[in-house]
Amino acid sequence: MASIMASFDDEVSTADSNAAAAVIDRGVGYDLIVSTSSSERHEAEESFSTTLQRCIKEGELRKVSLHGSAQRQFTLTDESLHYVHSNKEYTYPIVAIKDISVDQDDSSTFTIVFTNGQLLKLEANCPSEAQCWVTEIRQVWRTWQLAGSTCEITKHLDPEEPKARQAHNQSRPKMPLLTRIRNRISKQHSDRRQEHMESSENTAPHKRLHDGFSMIKYPQSKWNFPHERTFRIDEDNLEILWTTNTSRCSSLSLDRIVEVREGQCSEWFEQFPYEALEAQSFSILYEENKGPYVGLAALSLICGTPEDYNTWIEGLKFLRQLHNFSLQYSSVDPTIIWLKHLWSLMSQTVHMGDSIEDTFDSIQRVNEMKEGAALEALKMFGFLGAKSDMKATLATAHFHQLLPTVTHGNTLSVDGFFLLHSLCVQDKEAKAHKNGGSKRLYDMFQQYAGSYPSYGLTIQEFKTFLKQECAWNEDDLDDTLVLEIMNRHDEYHKAFKKYKSKNKAATFKIASGLLSYPGLLSFLRSQDNAATSQEHTVYQDMNQPLSHYFINSSHNTYLEGHQLNGKSSCEAYIRALLQGCRCVEIDCWDAGPIGGERIIVYHGYTLTSKLAFSDVVRTVEEYSFHTSAFPVIISIENHCNLVNQTHMATVFNGLGTLLCKENLVEREGRERLPSPNELKTKIVLKGSFKDIGEDSSTPQIPVTSLQAGSQTKTTEECGSESLVYNEDESDKIEQPDLRKLIVYCRIATMKPWSWDKQRETSVCEMFNISEPRGNELCQDYSKEMLACTERQLVRVYPLGTRFDSSNYDPTLMWGCGVQIVSLNFQRPGLS
Repeated sequence: MASIMASFDDEVSTADSNAAAAVIDRGVGYDLIVSTSSSERHEAEESFSTTLQRCIKEGELRKVSLHGSAQRQFTLTDESLHYVHSNKEYTYPIVAIKDISVDQDDSSTFTIVFTNGQLLKLEANCPSEAQCWVTEIRQVWRTWQLAGSTCEITKHLDPEEPKARQAHNQSRPKMPLLTRIRNRISKQHSDRRQEHMESSENTAPHKRLHDGFSMIKYPQSKWNFPHERTFRIDEDNLEILWTTNTSRCSSLSLDRIVEVREGQCSEWFEQFPYEALEAQSFSILYEENKGPYVGLAALSLICGTPEDYNTWIEGLKFLRQLHNFSLQYSSVDPTIIWLKHLWSLMSQTVHMGDSIEDTFDSIQRVNEMKEGAALEALKMFGFLGAKSDMKATLATAHFHQLLPTVTHGNTLSVDGFFLLHSLCVQDKEAKAHKNGGSKRLYDMFQQYAGSYPSYGLTIQEFKTFLKQECAWNEDDLDDTLVLEIMNRHDEYHKAFKKYKSKNKAATFKIASGLLSYPGLLSFLRSQDNAATSQEHTVYQDMNQPLSHYFINSSHNTYLEGHQLNGKSSCEAYIRALLQGCRCVEIDCWDAGPIGGERIIVYHGYTLTSKLAFSDVVRTVEEYSFHTSAFPVIISIENHCNLVNQTHMATVFNGLGTLLCKENLVEREGRERLPSPNELKTKIVLKGSFKDIGEDSSTPQIPVTSLQAGSQTKTTEECGSESLVYNEDESDKIEQPDLRKLIVYCRIATMKPWSWDKQRETSVCEMFNISEPRGNELCQDYSKEMLACTERQLVRVYPLGTRFDSSNYDPTLMWGCGVQIVSLNFQRPGLS
């Protein structure tokens, strides 16, 4: 791009200037495709095609493939090489050509190689005719080479797949299913991957994952069996792709990955254990929508060889960047990520035909989107128009895409798909403007694009835009940085530039060195244009008392979905902790032996599944400080007898130095809670005591006119002081050893008491109130709540009738300083 930008200082040739002027005069403007009716648009397209596609050479050539050859009538125009067969047109854009050469063995045959690896081999009647074709194609190609010298097309190919073979040999004794799959994988791919590993020793680990790796994929259903699939990571490191038993690909966005777990540690491995290959097994835990809920799912895999296993583990660790895949895409337009994901789901894998790597044992494939799927995508884009308008827009995208497609009709390559989205955005904005709406962004774009308003911004114009509209400092406007931003955000909009240039090489030359309007939109949507710093650093003072901070808290953390019949899992704790949760809840109940466990974790008196208490504690221990070193609070809801409370104390003591046991407030006579920095890498227990009078200075005021079930009390009823209630009286801890472990978060089972008396209680005592009571106190006694939360912790939990795991609005509680507002992590958003 730098070379193209440098050429702006030179005088544009007369031919180029005339071509650009002609294009501008013909109205290559923003509203061209949308300002006409359907019939007018078809007429314009026909006229447009006739004008551009000047026939340079025409004649018969034999198209040669691995399966034979066939005579076809080829036509060479200014922008493509195409032929018609059985009333179906097959087009090869000139801009997509990578190389063209005459065969050494047969001078009457020449080969065209395209940027996506596709190969077109043609045979003329004689060597002189072949040379004539090559000369003409090279002359047109050279024009597009100069025009698009910065337009390097990214390959979007599916992994190589072995030719279909029989599942097993009937004459041989049958082996177990997993052994047969494993042997087949090793036999087919060990030599190829070993050679690839030797040639890739000095490359980044994740780049090796762009190739196809055959693995055993475990199903997420007990009714299915493990099966072989081919896995790879796409060229842009955005998704994991794998083939299915159909021609479609399944995908998993890397930003949804929560953890990569080595070994056979997922529940799916328990159904079909394969201990001999545990060293080659791993699971990818990722977030998945399960109806209205969000939970963790596992992609459980067994690699074909130990080398493959190491490649995937090293590559995924390299991409994770401290357990956060989203950091990889901080500068990528989120719309682009969404479009790539949509492309992976809606496109289909087809045989490319001949390609550079073609052999009789492996056939190169490419993804294409057929017309029906493309029309569905237009609907998802919100296209406003009749079906005839949709087909016309699709035809335009097909006509201007850079990469050739294999199947006939208005099929789209990946660059054509991105062009289709840009045309839809253009259509919607232009129609909104026609109906009286605003086109402020496009008007601003044209205002700054003074040199070429129809094509894009030069580097100087973009720097002016950044300075005046985005408030960039002059020191940040380095030419290298600005060029990098222009290249990054225009990478997926090269077909749009070809469309704006009306397939003319001269005008495409101009557009190739500019930042297009879709490229500018991509920049504005990306983190490059973020209003705040994207570096996740702690800049606040973390030496204040713990009561001065809001604490990310979850309610019934063990549940993945519904509060009455949902599934309980340790993965729910993993997801919450890796999302930054600092307060998790454990509901402990007596139970019969479950794998030797005497205590279970579940939502009592419901149909939710049960977990072993010790497994939950081990999970919290392992994942508490992956995302933050600040303390984690375990909220204990105790329903166990004294014997099992003793067992709970033993399990918690097993946390060793992670468990907070020392009370600095009592030892040093402090009047404030310790700070987050003082409690770093500590697990703090929270629980209710049986008799607060034995362990606290909280005064016990007799109940007079106040009833235990009262919901509200006015100042007139209670005198000059307001009252606070604590509602949890059923989960009290009686066992002395366990009580000693609860040092800073003691929930006092209190009688009604006054705000003045509250100020005399220990800062180590906290209050646990329900959502309705929290709303009442924050609305009626906001000043008193602010005074209370300044020195002591307060927790609010959701209403018990929120069976669907919906959430309440936490802002009222936060406004009154409530630190621990527990939310249902199972279902994001409000009710």
